[in-house]
Amino acid sequence: MPTSLSGTGHITIKTAADITLNADVDATTASPGTISMHAAGALSMTGSATVTAAGSAVRLSATGDLTVGNLTATDVSLISGGALINAADSTKNVTATHLRIESTGSVGAADRHVTTHIDVLSAQSSTGGIYITEDSGATVDGVSVTVTEYHAGGTTTAVTDGAQADLTTEADGSIVLVATLGALTLNDGDGNGTAVSADGAGNILLQALAGSIVANADILSGTGHITVGAATDVIVASAVDIATGGGGTICINAETGNVTMTDQSRIAATSGDIRAVANESITLGGIVTTAGVSLIATAGSIMDGGDSFVDVTAEQLLMWAGIGVGTESDFIETTAVTLSSRATSGGIFIQESDGLIIDDTTVTIQQVQADATVTPRTDGPQSDLRTTAGNGSITVVVDGDITLNDGTSPADGTAVAADGSGNVLIETSGDATLNAAVESESGDVDVNADGAVFMNAGMYSEGGILTMYSSSDIFIEGVDTEGGDISIRTYESGSVYLGSLEASGGLVTIHSAAFIEELGDDTGIDVYADGLVWTAVSGIGTLGAIETSAILMSFDTAGGAIRAANDCEEDAILEKASTGGGDLELSQRGGGSLTVEDAATSDGAVSVAVAGRRTHCRTGACGRRRYHACHHGVGKCVCRRCNGIGTDRFHNIRRSH
Repeated sequence: MPTSLSGTGHITIKTAADITLNADVDATTASPGTISMHAAGALSMTGSATVTAAGSAVRLSATGDLTVGNLTATDVSLISGGALINAADSTKNVTATHLRIESTGSVGAADRHVTTHIDVLSAQSSTGGIYITEDSGATVDGVSVTVTEYHAGGTTTAVTDGAQADLTTEADGSIVLVATLGALTLNDGDGNGTAVSADGAGNILLQALAGSIVANADILSGTGHITVGAATDVIVASAVDIATGGGGTICINAETGNVTMTDQSRIAATSGDIRAVANESITLGGIVTTAGVSLIATAGSIMDGGDSFVDVTAEQLLMWAGIGVGTESDFIETTAVTLSSRATSGGIFIQESDGLIIDDTTVTIQQVQADATVTPRTDGPQSDLRTTAGNGSITVVVDGDITLNDGTSPADGTAVAADGSGNVLIETSGDATLNAAVESESGDVDVNADGAVFMNAGMYSEGGILTMYSSSDIFIEGVDTEGGDISIRTYESGSVYLGSLEASGGLVTIHSAAFIEELGDDTGIDVYADGLVWTAVSGIGTLGAIETSAILMSFDTAGGAIRAANDCEEDAILEKASTGGGDLELSQRGGGSLTVEDAATSDGAVSVAVAGRRTHCRTGACGRRRYHACHHGVGKCVCRRCNGIGTDRFHNIRRSH
């Protein structure tokens, strides 16, 4: 075809066969002139052929394939009954303000995209994929194009390709839109709420290599993988879904900026993993899958964006933040099975809607490439809840049971660890089972449960206060604090069972709504502390003496026996041992003497035995029978009782040899 030129007139070319624009052929006009070409067969442009309608419109249509060289106009409409092909050696397929593409076959190819420099785009393919590379930024929206066809009789007819919106494929077609410069904005151009939709197993890649991506309408795939990646920010507007089904995965990446989900926005997969990564912060609307979720905010925080949805619903949840996960006033809401998290000075604040396990988490997504193939990307395994700098605190509130396990990364026997003076609070409406340690370097550690507490591993803080509260029983096997105090309390009918508890230099306070008993039947020391203050409703050591190592002791029970065996090299003082009914059996070994300040029972015997040292028994109360017997292995046993008038009298002294 030779060059076709018109100053401002219309150019119309129609054929019942093919149209070919050979090398260096130009078809040119200017506004108000338009260009319309239609081939009943194929329409082919070589890579050096050009079609230009300056300030106006171009429409190319073919019943067969449409091969595009270089088109320039304000509005461009391309209609292909076959495939839409990027001609070899073309410079830029389409330079326009608005581009409308309607193709039966693929738009571009996985290894050769259609190239554009446009503002607004809509494209559809009914049997293939869509592959477009934009050299600036683009908006997906509604586009209509009108040209004027010139007839042999000199008449003209306006031909309009009606408003078409979105990027849409059928028959498992993938969609790839890459902007090398500028932003991508995804709008709902036709009122269906969707901007990008890939049928079936079609994958989606939306990538802004030098700008942001703003999704103002849904991005959907049937069961394919979705990747949305921006050089700066990814923004998901209110009521917008990014969703896939089946095993399709979703990857959101803000390379230097933020991932921001507005309230009422969702990222959803049926059974595939979801990954969101931001160099700065991630703000959550709702993320939902039955598989795993990975959230990584490299230099910022993971934050709650609103209360319309639970922030994350997943089988596994892995979070990593350069500053914080949630805040003290606005927790991250989860419905997860297994959780791990990292943060620093901002801390970790989780509100879980049902039971939770702290353990290994691993998330793998399929990242969509420019040719629509996928590459697996794995985060993890990651274990534990940890703040690693900045004295970050950790708070986890669970409506259900919580289990803390030692995962494999790291495998160090710890499930929860707060940096520096950061505090730890584990609170649950069900049972709390600690199979790995909960610790802070120097902050307070609290475990509160409406159900039972099973301390199968340690609690640790150097100088902080350790606290356990339960409305049921507490079973302690491995609690350790260096220079701090431990407070243990049960409500309703809960008992406390002591295995290994150490508070060197600190005070152990226990208030039990029922019993305080030894956990197991061993001869090892159950509790190490400087001081013990224990109260119980039903008895202390009724199943057997609780082995202690303390300097100051106080035991009080409303009913039942008190049995304790203290092993201490230093001299010890029993400030109080009182029961409303039952025997008092107290012993001291280890080399230190024992001074008894006050010991009393309303209905039982008192036995105090010291191995090899003096026992001093004193009381400042009058009018109550005390010290039925005082026993020691060797040496003197002195029991004093005040008669209320300031003189001491020896009472019921019995030596045991």
